[in-house]
Amino acid sequence: SMLSPSRMSSWGAGVSSNPSRPRQSTVQLQLVSEIDELAAESVLASETPIERSPSLVRHGSISSIEPLDSSRWAKCMVKPNSHLRLLWDVAVIAAIIATIVVAPIALVYHDGSVFSSVADSMAWALHTSDAIWTLNIFISLRTGFFEEGRLLLDPVIVAKKYAQKSLLVDLLSLYPFCLSSAALEARLCLLLFKLTRMLRIIPLFSRLQREFRSTMLLPVKVFVSVMLLVHLMSCAWRLAQGRVDSDNADSIGWGHFYVEDAYWVLMTMTTVGYGDISPQNTVARLYAIFVMMMSPIFFGTIVSGLTHVTKETFADPVETRIAEAARFMARRGVSQHLQRRVEHNLRQHIHQERLSAIDPDLIAMLSPSVQRELALELLSSIVLRFPLFRSAPYSFVAELATTFAWILCMSGDSVVEEGHIVEEAHFVMHGRLHIDSTRPENLLKHRARIMEEGPLEFGVGAWFGEACLFRSGITHKLSATALVDTEMATLQASQYHRIAEKYPRVAEQHKNLGKAVEEKRASIQQLAYKASGPLPKASTSSFRISLYGRDSRVRPSATPTA
Repeated sequence: SMLSPSRMSSWGAGVSSNPSRPRQSTVQLQLVSEIDELAAESVLASETPIERSPSLVRHGSISSIEPLDSSRWAKCMVKPNSHLRLLWDVAVIAAIIATIVVAPIALVYHDGSVFSSVADSMAWALHTSDAIWTLNIFISLRTGFFEEGRLLLDPVIVAKKYAQKSLLVDLLSLYPFCLSSAALEARLCLLLFKLTRMLRIIPLFSRLQREFRSTMLLPVKVFVSVMLLVHLMSCAWRLAQGRVDSDNADSIGWGHFYVEDAYWVLMTMTTVGYGDISPQNTVARLYAIFVMMMSPIFFGTIVSGLTHVTKETFADPVETRIAEAARFMARRGVSQHLQRRVEHNLRQHIHQERLSAIDPDLIAMLSPSVQRELALELLSSIVLRFPLFRSAPYSFVAELATTFAWILCMSGDSVVEEGHIVEEAHFVMHGRLHIDSTRPENLLKHRARIMEEGPLEFGVGAWFGEACLFRSGITHKLSATALVDTEMATLQASQYHRIAEKYPRVAEQHKNLGKAVEEKRASIQQLAYKASGPLPKASTSSFRISLYGRDSRVRPSATPTA
């Protein structure tokens, strides 16, 4: 089912190249080329019309989330998903990493002497990190948040939530080392407060991953977390063994001792245990026991991260499925040329599906109202250009949007063929189609200028097959082939009529309009897409079919008009 229709037609020997289901013979619909003008107002004035983006906002579209607070103070607030806020989160992550890396090294390997130094690079790194953290407190007090899908920008509510959650801890971790006591206990206590900043790294990475919609940040998050853990445990091991004397640190270099400590930590946590470094006192032995107990968590994190990164490298499910298809074709004696085409088509289809499709299971988890809003938002830019749906009731078009099916066609695939029964209306969402017919007059309704000749090209926003919404048993008068990889949305005529029946006034309008078409008082030709540009505006000498618009015009008769 992943193959395009043209590939499926070549798959089975003796099967016709017709990509559609077997269909019975039909009578073609003869469209009226000219009609008289006569104004008729829509009877659905009481229904709420659907418009472009302003109406979507009014009806609660998920694309436009209006803040609950509209006071003048809300203009000074920062949205949590804004680009400036995300860039600031990156700066905060860098500041946290600098604090966690520099502060333990300065305290354990330099005896805290760099804290009071003005020219030392470590001191400057700590001061810069504290400055960023101070500014982050003020920005957090002005950053809104989402609650139950709503954006809250009320300054009082935001401040209360931040104060209850983490304001006290952030203020305690803000106290600088240079103002603390020189005693080891005081600086260790202050270091513990500053290490609480590390708890912010995972949520900040998760926010970036969520907003940028990238899975590449997951291995980065795991790597940074593991390395910071190893760094802290290495410094703690040196503290348990006994801090480095300042004379030794100056003569040998603190880097030598740091590498030695990191070597012991990794050797213990990986259960290698060479034995060349061992605990020298009771505190060091107790700490070694703690490290041994932490090793399963360490290993689990590393294995989980490596599995996520390498799972598709060594066991790609896509290639496994394609290999199964290749073995099947080889057993059935399919030619090598067709096998290569099928494999290429499968890979392209799966790749395009990953980029343009949503897992149906995720869609099923949404509430019905959100499903309708999401479907309408995806289709509104294209489908609402179709004249029949302009100014239609919001509830009707929103429910109708959920029934559209999405089709991916590879370059060169046949979308429809001339003479096949029309059962659905097609809308081009992405890509381009080559349109041709054995009878040039069949393409006249799609030409912006009657004197034009030759095949047509349908781009994004085009549609065809709309006649099936009024007549059954008609056939396509054109053939459509994908020039490039093309994504299409299709509306089954049966689904359209099923939903229309739920809205009595809509069903009545459609019935009246269908009767006007049968009596040749209206023309389906007015719904046809014009290949060279947008449809012409309605005037006193032109007619446009619209079920719900106020510009519909048909010839009056004894029956109600559309």
